[in-house]
Amino acid sequence: MGTVTSPRARATPPGRIHGGGGEILEGAGYSVVEHAAPAAVIEEMDRLGRVDVLLTDVVMPRMSGPELAGTLRRTHPHLKVLFISGYTDQAVGHQGVFAPDSQFLQKPFTTAALLAKVRALLRSTPE
Repeated sequence: MGTVTSPRARATPPGRIHGGGGEILEGAGYSVVEHAAPAAVIEEMDRLGRVDVLLTDVVMPRMSGPELAGTLRRTHPHLKVLFISGYTDQAVGHQGVFAPDSQFLQKPFTTAALLAKVRALLRSTPE
């Protein structure tokens, strides 16, 4: 398993997931830690050490998902990111918000779609 982290989501050490959909991910065997704000995610990541996946909304107050991912990747270069949004991938993707080792999932999403994206990220090799 892997670890996923995100604001309003959950984050945890290796083999765990952080982000919206935490209950789904926990039900699938991932460890998840949830936080209400990007600053809390940054602090938790430093405490946890390794988190495999960040699950974050693209648009959030105070700090966008891409800004959060960029901040975390400075100290956690292995981090893979699953961006979620109510906007289409074309609406946000053409603005260059997605970094390498990231994927996009449009809301609302199914359990199967979330799990498939997370599994694909965890199987992918770093760029």
